[in-house]
Amino acid sequence: MVIHFVQPMGQQSDSNGNTTSKPDSTGAVQYAWDFENRLIDVTLPGNGGTVSFAYDPFGRRIKKS
Repeated sequence: MVIHFVQPMGQQSDSNGNTTSKPDSTGAVQYAWDFENRLIDVTLPGNGGTVSFAYDPFGRRIKKS
């Protein structure tokens, strides 16, 4: 069985398959990932700001700001 993944139009991913950019009606939401493929930042288009995440040594999310 072969399964093909079709990426939505305009969406971009890094070499690990993590979404790095996803368009919406107001621009593009940007995603940043660390070396362990954990989401560390989400930047919203326009003046939407940035949401950041932090993790403990066990990979559990401990902070959202």
